[in-house]
Amino acid sequence: MLLRINILSLVICLASGVLFGQQDKLLTHFMYDRMSINPGETGLDEGICATSIYRNQWDKVNGAPNSAVLNVAANMNRFFPGGLGLSFYHDAIGFSRQNNLLLNYSYPIQIGNAGRLGLGFGVGMMNYGMNPLWVPPQTLIDPTLPVAGFGATSLDLNFGAYFKGKNYYAGVSSTHLSESLLQSSTIAGTQSYQSARHYYLMGGYKMNNI
Repeated sequence: MLLRINILSLVICLASGVLFGQQDKLLTHFMYDRMSINPGETGLDEGICATSIYRNQWDKVNGAPNSAVLNVAANMNRFFPGGLGLSFYHDAIGFSRQNNLLLNYSYPIQIGNAGRLGLGFGVGMMNYGMNPLWVPPQTLIDPTLPVAGFGATSLDLNFGAYFKGKNYYAGVSSTHLSESLLQSSTIAGTQSYQSARHYYLMGGYKMNNI
């Protein structure tokens, strides 16, 4: 058993030479936050729908993850085909702060009696900032962090396809299509942050109570 654990630890250490982390927010109740990552879902339901989610992990711990989401969507078929929505989210973790604001539109296509397919896109802005202050200690320097804080805003684009059936849904989408480079001039020189394209698959099934 000890030998197996040591081998597993060795494999993990060797595989962790190059690591990539997501830039988008991480929420436990992600099933209630479909529109911000897939604009195709915007306005497929009748009427107006508003969703708000707040996450505060490790309360009162300096640098702990803190996220907030607000989605508002409306079915606009009374006026023109499709749905409109506004999506805002704030995500803070460690030294970094990110704010996204997107206006979404989805065009619905009826697929016989099976359901509706929403093809949507979102356009808005992304703001990112970092303030690398050590508390405590204040004498250590991390070479992976910028030497001075900075903040910048740039274009942000999303696209998604979302299918809604009677008892199920499925979607595929991509965020940060523009892969914008956010730059800001500071006393230490030009600081930058490169947004990366994210891809999402989602699906769900509504089960009747037994």
